[in-house]
Parts: sequence; C-alpha cells; structure tokens
Amino acid sequence: MAKENIQTSIIIPAYNEGAIIERTLLKISDYVENNLEHLGPTEVVVIASGTDNTAELAKRFSTKFFKLKLVDPGHKKGKGLSVRIGFENAVGEYQVFMDADLATPLHHLKKTIQLLKDKNDVVVGVRRLSKIHPGRLRTLFSLGSNFLTRLILFPTIRDTQCGYKGFKKEAAKKVFKRQRLNGWGFDVEMIQLAKENRLKIAQQDISDWQEEREEGLKGDGLMGAGFKTLSDVILVRVESWGRFANRHYKPILVLSMIGVFLLSLHIGLKQSVWFDEGYSITLVKRPISELLRLTSVDAHPPLYYLVLKGWATVFGYSEAALRSLSATFAALSLGAMYLLIRKVFRPSSAVISLPFLIVSPFLMRYSFEIRMYSMVMLICILATYVLVKAKESDKLRYWLLYSALVALGLYSLYMSLVIW
Repeated sequence: MAKENIQTSIIIPAYNEGAIIERTLLKISDYVENNLEHLGPTEVVVIASGTDNTAELAKRFSTKFFKLKLVDPGHKKGKGLSVRIGFENAVGEYQVFMDADLATPLHHLKKTIQLLKDKNDVVVGVRRLSKIHPGRLRTLFSLGSNFLTRLILFPTIRDTQCGYKGFKKEAAKKVFKRQRLNGWGFDVEMIQLAKENRLKIAQQDISDWQEEREEGLKGDGLMGAGFKTLSDVILVRVESWGRFANRHYKPILVLSMIGVFLLSLHIGLKQSVWFDEGYSITLVKRPISELLRLTSVDAHPPLYYLVLKGWATVFGYSEAALRSLSATFAALSLGAMYLLIRKVFRPSSAVISLPFLIVSPFLMRYSFEIRMYSMVMLICILATYVLVKAKESDKLRYWLLYSALVALGLYSLYMSLVIW
C-alpha cells in the first residue's frame, strides 16, 4: 500500500487500554467511514504499550481501516515516548494524536484537518480548564500549572496539556526529530520545538472535552505531578535558551572570552604585586641565558618565563602588560573548555555552562597573576580535547600532538603531571 495514498493519520497512545480499545477503534472506524470526504484515506496508529491485551484486541480491527498499524514499544517509558513513536510510524499528510478514551470528541477532527489545510502547521487543542475536573483541587492544579507554563514559555498558548494535537507531516518531522521528553513535559517540549522551527500554530477550542474515566494523576499525587510539571517546564525553557545560544555560539563565545579577559585584568590591577609575581618580573628582565640558569635550580620550569619575556618584549613591562598575558590565556582557556564540553556532551550543554565557567574559582583566582597557572590551564584543557580526539580516531597525529602538549605542560609546571 503506497504511503502517499494516506491523507490522515490518527495516533492513539494506548498504555494498558484493553478495557476500552475496542470501543475506541469502533467509534473511530464509524467516524472515518462517514467522513471520508474530509479525512481521505486514513490510517490508525496504535502504540500498544504495557502488559495487557491491548495489541491483541486492536488487531481485530485491521479490516475496519484503510490501514491499521500496531506498534509495541515494550515496557512503559512514558506517554511522550509513545506519542513520539506514533508520529515516527505515521505517514499521513495530516497527523493527529488523541487520548485512547476519546476525551476529545471525534467530530473535532474535521476542523483540525481543515486548519492544517489552511496553511497552519500545528493545531493545539484548548480545553475549558476551569470546567474539566470535578474536584476543586484538581481544577486549581490545572489552572496553576497552565499559568506557570504560560508565564515561563507560551503567553499566547491557552492550553499546552490537552491530549489532542495535529501536525502536518513535515512539521511533525521537524518537531519529533528533536523531541525527547517522555513524561509530563512532552506536550510543552513539542510546542517549544514548533515555535523554534517557526511553525504556524493554530489553537482549536475543545469546549466539550470530557474525560470519561477519573484516572487521577497515575500515582504521582498533586505535589509530585506539580513538581514534575514545573521541572519539565524549566528544563524546556533552559534547553531552548541553550539551543538559541548554540545557533549563535560564535559571537557569544567571542564576547565571553573578551569578557573574561577584561574581568581578569580588572581584578588583577586592583591587586598588589606579591613576592612570586615579583620573582617572575625579575626573571624575565634577565638575559635568556641567565633566566635558564636561574630556573634550572628553581621549583618551576622555564617555559612560562620565556613566553612572558617574549610578551614583555612586545608589550612592555608594565603591570597591565604583564598581567594581560595571563588574562589572554584565561580567555583562550574559556574557549578551549567550551569546545571540550561541546565535544564530549551536547552543544547546548556547552553554551549553558559558559556563565559558570566565566566565574569558576580557579579562573578567577589565577587568570590575572603574573605566574604560569593560567597558561598551564590552557595547555591542560587543549591536551584533554586532543586526547578525546585521539581516542575517537586513534590517529597517530593526535597522539603525537597530545604528547607534545603534555611535554609543554611539564616544561611550564611540574605539577601538571597530576592532571596527566
């Protein structure tokens, strides 16, 4: 059966829904049969997770639909996972997911498909939150969580948690390629990803939404559900900032490095030059031969002093000029650490870590001193980055470069051996 023949996909996440799945599929079958002019050839995708006989019961309806697809994701991992798997398996031009109990009446499908045809990419169902729950506590919880979600993420989206949303096929691909939350926050993440992809979102009133079963909060309790909801909303907000910053990471990183340089120099120039820094200044004012002779009996190797001497030859021996070398190494260290985190973890993690790296205690303590620690920090970070590359590719040039950086570290500070 050709994929392109399917116009509408109806996605049903069904965790242990054996008690209702037959009634649900029968209603869908009747509705589709009576509305083919609006829906066109329609497939139903049932994600039959859990341990009961949902899949077996659903299979009996395979002849009732143009196409019925059953997907078993295994043990329960969350509704978000089931919905994502459903969209990954759907092939219709217009794709809608709804709860298995059909709390959103099927007659809304007609308008959803029309909204998607009318140049909208996403349709979000909107319930009357003040009316959908019988108890005051649940109602207050729904209103409160919705208020926080709108405050933190979507001021204009009136209901993010309605279990009814529609997508054009291409829009669904863009969203579910990056959607990863499996729990309470998957709806919120979907809408955020839709916004980031500049998809046009329409809101559809579901004034007759009615949950036929009083399921409570699946054992989480109001406090537990509230904490999960809030934590997921904050996670989505932070990760969206991370993705935004990652798209513009080059100017952000450059500005951060400039900021570290200026901050280091500002802090340094408020300090007095103390004994060890004075010794560095004394050494670099000596001829190179004498500098090497003095460091041969010193606790520290000569590389930093040689670099500082070359720097001072160009920029002078003023305190600002001498401190600016360490400040430069500190700025470069920030850039190198960003690249290392980006390499080992995710790009968004690297961006989110930037503020914490800028004010890290080691950086703040040694980024302005006229001593070797800032330079050694840069060497060690670069060496670690090269080590990761060497282990990934196992190419000789990376191992040679790693060896060279280790040697440079040891020629700058013997204690760098601890890091290696």
